Amino acid sequence: MIYKSFSNKLTALAAMALLCCSTLFASTSARADCSSAPALPAGCPGWMPGTTLITMPGPSGCQITIKYCTACCNGIAYAYVYEIDPAGPGPDCDAVNPEDMIYAAAKAVRTIAANGCAPPPCPTGLSINTYIPTCWTESAPTGEYEITPCSSAGCYCQETCQVCLNMGVLQYTNCKTISVGMDCDSSCTTNPGMPWISGTCYSITCHNL
Repeated sequence: MIYKSFSNKLTALAAMALLCCSTLFASTSARADCSSAPALPAGCPGWMPGTTLITMPGPSGCQITIKYCTACCNGIAYAYVYEIDPAGPGPDCDAVNPEDMIYAAAKAVRTIAANGCAPPPCPTGLSINTYIPTCWTESAPTGEYEITPCSSAGCYCQETCQVCLNMGVLQYTNCKTISVGMDCDSSCTTNPGMPWISGTCYSITCHNL
């Protein structure tokens, strides 16, 4: 009886440990996400995470998986990119400047956000804000090649445009880009172009998509 009781306690403890570990793993892996995105206006339902795959323009054939967040609130669309996973490393993506990947990703997500907010026919338009973190780093923490932000959450480039549908095609006008946040680049190195050194935090330039 003593042995059986002790065995039952061990079984219960093991089950509890497994449950705790499973919960911890789930909460950690489900995070990434939109927690570092700029705050949306009060009353907005929140950011919606998503993933998409695009092929970089040009002859490289480099494909990147983009992890992003979008929102539509009070007739305004919002877009934010928080991770880029190149298909590689390999000859296709190694020849592409990571900053070019970042801007191609932001442009693709801007399209997704705009379509998700039902833009009207031109000339009437709706406003769209696209956020791009100021600093990024290239790494392979789990053996997978990824490019992620390394600046604080309050530091980003913000592009604001008007978007409407011109014969069924998205048309962006009045685009303006500003840099948001103070002293964001204090721990960042100026982007050298090519190549990036793994683990080094690089600042990108703020410009229209």
